[in-house]
Amino acid sequence: MSVVFEITEGPETGRTFRFEEHEVFLVGRHPDCAYRIQDRWISRVHAIVDVCPPTCRVRDLGSKNGTFVNDRRVEEAQLSDGDRLRIGRTVMVFRVEAARIPEPEPAKSTFGEVVVGQDSDVPQPYQKRAERLILESDSAGLSGSEIECLRCRRRIIQGDAPIGNLPLCENCRSEISQCEDNEIVTRYRFIRQLGSGGMGKLWLAEDIRNKCRVVIKTIRPELCSQSSAVAMFERERQISLSLQHPNIVQFLAGWRLGDLLFLVMEYVNGIDTDKLLSQRGGRLPEREAVQIAIQTLEGLNYAHSQGVVHRDVKPANILVEGTPRKYFVKITDFGLARIVGAAGKSGITRQGDIRGTLAYMPPEQVLDCRNVDLRADIFGLGATLYHLLTGNIVYNLSHLKDPIRTIVEEEPVPIENRGVSLNRELVKVVNRSIRKRPQERFCSAEEMRRALEQLSL
Repeated sequence: MSVVFEITEGPETGRTFRFEEHEVFLVGRHPDCAYRIQDRWISRVHAIVDVCPPTCRVRDLGSKNGTFVNDRRVEEAQLSDGDRLRIGRTVMVFRVEAARIPEPEPAKSTFGEVVVGQDSDVPQPYQKRAERLILESDSAGLSGSEIECLRCRRRIIQGDAPIGNLPLCENCRSEISQCEDNEIVTRYRFIRQLGSGGMGKLWLAEDIRNKCRVVIKTIRPELCSQSSAVAMFERERQISLSLQHPNIVQFLAGWRLGDLLFLVMEYVNGIDTDKLLSQRGGRLPEREAVQIAIQTLEGLNYAHSQGVVHRDVKPANILVEGTPRKYFVKITDFGLARIVGAAGKSGITRQGDIRGTLAYMPPEQVLDCRNVDLRADIFGLGATLYHLLTGNIVYNLSHLKDPIRTIVEEEPVPIENRGVSLNRELVKVVNRSIRKRPQERFCSAEEMRRALEQLSL
């Protein structure tokens, strides 16, 4: 299937847009909107469209003149074949057509098996809900607890199977045992589930050979047959493997076992900064917050030197272990990372895609996620430091205005306006890091790190 938008009325009559795969994009007059339409009655950032053939959903972003489907003003609507979408004085007819797509080529996965198929997943359009490492006491293992089968989601009692095996029901265990490369089964003892997210689950496990704790990330089985989901998982594996730094969670191994995918990472005996913030009453003292920021910048500076931009720097992706003033920091979750200079080559992040977490996202990432550079991470770290110091995010998000329009059109709130007494030089550093225009921010993580280290706190 493919879908087509044909402009039938307005300044650009005759222009058509065809989509044969999933895309999420902004429509408006702003120069950086993925689909820019020159109609003065259209707002600069007018609407967001989520296309996943044959379906399409449109959401108005608080535009001045509104978004209409079949002459009815809508806040959000699912389009059907033949619907008329009107924004400003431009009218587009939405059509669903039979796909003219050649047979897909088998794509080799470095997990060692062939992955075949077209994209059919519908990821969250506005925010990737990243897996969070919520590390708690592991005194309670899997034995005797009721959990879901990792593969078919059937409820099982883990005590019914030998402790240490993968959390699988009897039928799935029998099928998986036929796979050749089953080292993941024999090498690791699964202890308990740590958390879950849109892509899969996180497990605490133990390497039987050396008794070291590890974290194992699994992808949801129903996504394993979808090429884009597998590609994202594989990209995270490749990027993580290339990054070896004390302030980045270390990647250890990756496997494909039948229709299951696994990433094995080092275990961090701590908590994410988002949870730390909650435990500490919503704000951290200046010295602690800056200490966390400096170490995070050291990890980011290394990643940037390797050509990697994280694209989702936020408290939930910064892990800390140790005690206040003696924290050791590690960056996790490179699932949204990109390699500088590779935009458009992987096909994973498409033109117009919006990926990341809005509260920590710079305007350029909302407008063009695929081509952001290291300054997007500078903004994300600045927004994180801002949150640690004030308990607030950098934007004044309100139900009265769509958050995407707020990010694109409004300036971040200066940190001194949040009513918290802070070191003046620290205020300058934070405000520079969250400037709306990338060229006005620090030019590198190293430059921002030096600025923080020079503070007298």
